[in-house]
Amino acid sequence: MDKLAKTEATVDVLSREATVQRAALREAQVGVDAAMTRIEAAMQETAARKAEVERLSAQLDNEQRDIEVRKVRYRGGRVLQRKAVRNAVTSRGWTEAAGGVSVCLERGKVRRF
Repeated sequence: MDKLAKTEATVDVLSREATVQRAALREAQVGVDAAMTRIEAAMQETAARKAEVERLSAQLDNEQRDIEVRKVRYRGGRVLQRKAVRNAVTSRGWTEAAGGVSVCLERGKVRRF
């Protein structure tokens, strides 16, 4: 009988310890779950930021390409415009001098372009 009582006492002690350890484990699990939730949220935010950076980078590349195209068109247009003005002016008796100044050969007049 004495052995049975000792065994019951040991089982009671181990049972109480197991209950305490289960409670501690539940608390730890709550902490782990909260940390996991924060980690998942941070990962989603990081993915969203990465996608935004990639979108902005692509947009910047497109805008830079557009600017370069506009520069080329502007420069090319200015060259064509100057040639057209020069042709029109020289066909009317004007000749281009240095510094964008045109001189009328017939009348001695000066114009700036």
